[in-house]
Amino acid sequence: MIIDAHTHIHPDAKGFGEKYDASVENLINSLENSDVDKAIVLPIYPEIPNKFVADACKKYPDKLIGFASVNPLEGVKAAEILEKDVKRYNLKGLKLHPRLQDFDLKDPRLIPIFQKCAELKIPVVVDAFPGINLSNNESIPVLIGRIASTVPDVNIIIAHAGGYKILDTLFVAKSYENIYLDISYTPFYFQGSSIERDIKFVIKKIGANRCIYGSDHPELELSSTFDLSVKLLKKYGLSKEEMKYILGETINSLIS
Repeated sequence: MIIDAHTHIHPDAKGFGEKYDASVENLINSLENSDVDKAIVLPIYPEIPNKFVADACKKYPDKLIGFASVNPLEGVKAAEILEKDVKRYNLKGLKLHPRLQDFDLKDPRLIPIFQKCAELKIPVVVDAFPGINLSNNESIPVLIGRIASTVPDVNIIIAHAGGYKILDTLFVAKSYENIYLDISYTPFYFQGSSIERDIKFVIKKIGANRCIYGSDHPELELSSTFDLSVKLLKKYGLSKEEMKYILGETINSLIS
């Protein structure tokens, strides 16, 4: 089964900007016109509510898999909300976005949420593509690594493989076996650069069984991004077995 592990929908079809169609219908149409079997839909609290994602998954149960999002600064309360929503909506993971949700990965209030995910046996996707207005030079993957060390029973997916910090992501993943890499967006943003080549290096070093495909739809359209990604992965000289892990088996093992 091929799974796109990084997609978004929005209550407002233009919620990500006028040039993007973030409607549920556009996502489903893209799936139906591609070789991708299912897509994981990632909400972002409070802009994209859990119920909105859950309703879309209920409408298209054979196509969509929902994750949850909460306000991480609410600590124990957020953990309680997460547990409630995961159970009543059958959500399969948690998405956190430090930049858009405006929180610091060093904040101790985050720990109960990661502990709850470990208890619920669901993975946490943490956006790690740096913004342009970073207040310091701290590496997001390294900060995620500290959480992985503190809560070793939770599986954490570093989204976008850490962007230009991809080599930091590599060494964090080498240090903590509960770290996985989402390779969405970064290969295309840095196309033609040394970072694009680093992705092959990183996949080979940590293993395809810890790497996860995603498109970041609608910013990068699902079907065309999948086709380009397959060409890129084949250019890396990956085996069919390695391709199967990246294109579905790794993420499926984390949500099953």
